[in-house]
Amino acid sequence: MSYRNPQIIVDRSAEIWAQGVAKVGDVLNRGIEAYAAARRKSEDAKRKRDEAKNRFLVNAEIEQDKDIVKAVGEIKDTRVKDVFSKIFTEKGDAAIKAQTELAMNPNLDSKIRKHYRKTISDFQSYMVNSKDQINNVMGSAQLFNEKTIDQIIAGEAPSSGDELSNLLAVMAVNGKKSPGIESSMDISADGNNSNKFKVNSKIKVGSEIYNKFKDSGMLEGYEESDGFVNISFDRDLSVWDGSFFEPIPAESDRNKNLQESNIFDDKNKLTKDFVYQNVTTRVVGGFEYTEQVVNNAAMEDNVAYTDLIKSNAKGIMSYPIKQQKQFITGRLKWDKETADAYEKSPVEKREQFLIDQMMDRNLKSLGTERKATPEDVKNLNIPGLKVNDPIYTNNVGKPKAVEAEEQEEGGEEETDFKMSAANRAVNDLLEDPISYLTNIGGPDASRVTDRNYDEETKILEFAMTDKSTGNKKMKKFDLSDRSQVKNLARTLFNFRGNKSLEVSENIDSVVDKIFDFSKTGDLPIF
Repeated sequence: MSYRNPQIIVDRSAEIWAQGVAKVGDVLNRGIEAYAAARRKSEDAKRKRDEAKNRFLVNAEIEQDKDIVKAVGEIKDTRVKDVFSKIFTEKGDAAIKAQTELAMNPNLDSKIRKHYRKTISDFQSYMVNSKDQINNVMGSAQLFNEKTIDQIIAGEAPSSGDELSNLLAVMAVNGKKSPGIESSMDISADGNNSNKFKVNSKIKVGSEIYNKFKDSGMLEGYEESDGFVNISFDRDLSVWDGSFFEPIPAESDRNKNLQESNIFDDKNKLTKDFVYQNVTTRVVGGFEYTEQVVNNAAMEDNVAYTDLIKSNAKGIMSYPIKQQKQFITGRLKWDKETADAYEKSPVEKREQFLIDQMMDRNLKSLGTERKATPEDVKNLNIPGLKVNDPIYTNNVGKPKAVEAEEQEEGGEEETDFKMSAANRAVNDLLEDPISYLTNIGGPDASRVTDRNYDEETKILEFAMTDKSTGNKKMKKFDLSDRSQVKNLARTLFNFRGNKSLEVSENIDSVVDKIFDFSKTGDLPIF
């Protein structure tokens, strides 16, 4: 072994450590930089996502606001626009959230995605349904508002429920107010893409309208509480079509039927085969009337006419029983008891009842009903005609003034005469107001002028001239009002100074009989 110069051992551990530390530092520095870069990249991506999400939400809200504005704008009633605007906005929040999740999160579970899609679809459906539903309600109420009072009373019946709740509800929707009645309308979402509609009404006990409803029996079934009668109208708009009332089946065209069966000529006048050729006379109120009598026997023997009436009756019976009963109470003017009796009757009896009613109403339209007098029996020479049998008469020509002493007086005959006069005064007035006014005017017809009668509203207007002063004064009477009919009938009867307390009392009695319908449980057969 040889000895060489030994190498000096240099301790480089510190250097190596320093180098190692430096390398680690480099690595760390590079890691920090990468981390920072990654962090910046991530933050930038998140910012962009947030911006995108924000823009999406803003756009979604804008578009939804447009949809809401459009849907609300298509709701015609201004009172409910704010209500639906609030509901749409509340429901729309959930729809926006669902829409956002679907757009921004592609990795959603299928069930969750389905739930979100349904949320969006439900909201859109709800807006469409709500618009259509409330417009149906308001449209139906507006149609009701456009009808005359007479059309409503005689030609309309509740579509569902009772008459009073429907009437109060539709008036509330139309914004109509009445003393003694308070009403409020409420609309609420039901959770099934539809709405509930409710009208709460309160009728003050003791008010005029309360007394009217009470007297008519319309408040039966309703309870009084804290001085009010509470009436609730509650409907589910998913099943209710919005109609408050529906038309009662109409009567057939009377004039058309009479023309087709040759009872009427083309001017709607009775042909000679359907009036008795002999005439009779009567003295009423200082005037002698020449009268022709309707041949009702010939009408009943007219096959074409009776076939038409039977066809009309069958037409009414083709409607559901609910509408048949509405026809009886609304068109034929019978009470609920009669309608109920009709429903319980056999089909054959129902049909005969309708036939009898139609023929009776037609006959009443052709002349004024009264009882035959001994003079009628003598003058008319109608086979089988007896005193007090009903006859239907029409005036021929103008009445002739007679002296007071020419009028019959005395005992039972006078009493019958005065009742006959009362019947004539009322029935002539109601059947043909204009003709009656013309006849009442007598030789000096100018004293009753400017005559006008509206068949639908039953409003009669005319001018009466004071003979001593020459002043003209317009008069207006509602012939659907019992008290006004009494007043007018008495006034016209006494027009020429032929005042009679007994006749006036009889007039009141006749009017009451006309306005009071049968309370029996059986059907009236004519």
